Formats: sequence, C-alpha cells, structure tokens
Amino acid sequence: MLPAGGGSESSDGFIYFISGQDQLARVQHRRPLHTFEHVSQGVPGSFASVHPLDAGGCLVSYRPSSSETFGLYRFEPDSYQAPVLLIRREMNLTDPVFIAAMDPRPRILPSAVDPGNSTGLLMSQDINHSMLTAHTGISGDSLAGSIRISTLEGELAVVEAKADGSFYIKVDAETPLRFEALNNQGEVVRGPSDWIYLRPNERRACTGCHADPELAPRNIQPMAVKEDPIDLSAKKKETSQ
Repeated sequence: MLPAGGGSESSDGFIYFISGQDQLARVQHRRPLHTFEHVSQGVPGSFASVHPLDAGGCLVSYRPSSSETFGLYRFEPDSYQAPVLLIRREMNLTDPVFIAAMDPRPRILPSAVDPGNSTGLLMSQDINHSMLTAHTGISGDSLAGSIRISTLEGELAVVEAKADGSFYIKVDAETPLRFEALNNQGEVVRGPSDWIYLRPNERRACTGCHADPELAPRNIQPMAVKEDPIDLSAKKKETSQ
C-alpha cells in the first residue's frame, strides 16, 4: 500500500504514515518491506496526518465520519480503540505537529569524506549472491567468476573474483562506474548494474550483485580483503607508465 503522504518516525523504530485509504499504517524502520500493518483497522472514519509522540501514542488528524470536520486526536496504535478527541473546530485541523524544546546540542554526524584523497575503496562479498537469476541465453557457466568494471569512457578493467566470490578494488572518486558479472566464458551472467560512484576516501561494501537490500551480510571475512585492494585509479596508471 503506497503512502498518501510523508512518513514520521517514532522513538520505538516505527515509521507511521497515512495509506491511500485514509487509514493509519506503519512499518518497522529496520525492515520496511515485510512489516506493513494497518494499525487503524476496524476504526471507523478517516485519518489525514500523523505525528508520533516521544511518550508513546500518536497525535493524529482524524474525523469519525465524512459529515464531521477533521479534529486533533490522540491515538494509541496498539489499543485498537477509537482516537481520543483533543480539539475540534468548525474548520479542519489537518496537520498536527507536537511542539517541544529543541536539543541545545544538535547532532554532528561524522563523515569519512576526505577531499584530500582522490580515491575510494569498494568491496563485494560474493558476486554470485543475488536476487536476480542468471541471464537467459548464456551457453556457459551460470556462476560468475569475474567482474567487468566500466566508466563512461568504456571498459576500465576485468577483475577476477576470489574463490568465495569476493573482490576488493580502489577506484577514482567521483567517477561513475557500473559492473557486469562474467562467467568463465566471458558471458554476462548478471548486469549491467546501475551507475554508482564513490566519494573521496569512501569505503563501501555490498553483499553481492543486486542482493536483498534488507539483509545484513554474512558474518565472515571475505578472502579479497585479506590482500591489498586492486588499484584501478588513474594515479596507479600514471605510476605504472
């Protein structure tokens, strides 16, 4: 069910939103694709907006029937009871927001971006771990053994994966890249991927090629990271010439 508007996150890890049926719904932040629930199921009327409260419950814009205006209510999502009226006027109250004192020390989010480093590191745990099936029409192996990396100018390199399917590379930052998984016959098993790029000094890792984005990687050390990354940067090329 697609949301009719933006979502609001609660302190206990839920994202609340109004569904396309004017009902109150939520998902868990850590696993949104598999935790959808209509928390207002069985409650008559319509919801227009929601704002979770730190103390629990939600501040909602709600009307019990189409003949009434939207008012300000408090709703306890796990109670399965009708919202409790706080304020109602002759005109609709559609966007409740809880006003509270702001933390005097805003959070400072750390960043690994370093403009002084012109490269980034990318690791994949297993190029054969994917939600996608191998391309139809290939005559060789359905398992990939290497990865072809391309820039906007064309092929950059073909990197052989380790026995566990992992690879580890150093590439130029701010350079669009895409990947294709190849079998031992040089056929494209999966791909090409979407274009991605790394920021200066960024370290990025993925579980596989188009793997389920909700799943955490296996708790193992990929073989590729036991060695230095394969350097595909322009600086490496200049040094080699």
